[in-house]
Amino acid sequence: MKKLLFTLGLGAGAMYFFDPELGEIRRSMLADKLSGKLPKTADAFAAKADALTAKVENVAAKADEVVAEHIEHVGPTSDEVLAERIENETHKA
Repeated sequence: MKKLLFTLGLGAGAMYFFDPELGEIRRSMLADKLSGKLPKTADAFAAKADALTAKVENVAAKADEVVAEHIEHVGPTSDEVLAERIENETHKA
């Protein structure tokens, strides 16, 4: 039933916009209405994209700070430092 109603609506819309006498005027009016809203939509989309980019850059900067604070605990360590850590852990236990 929904498919039938959709098909009927689609057909009525096609008849409305492709009417030989007034279809061109109707299509032109629709194009004018849509073109007036399109720049506003594009501006709003660009503003949202800029805000999202700023948030992503902020999160990336915070992640860089966290990594910089903890980088000394990651990666290869010299034998002397490793031996000192083992000795410290042995004395704690």
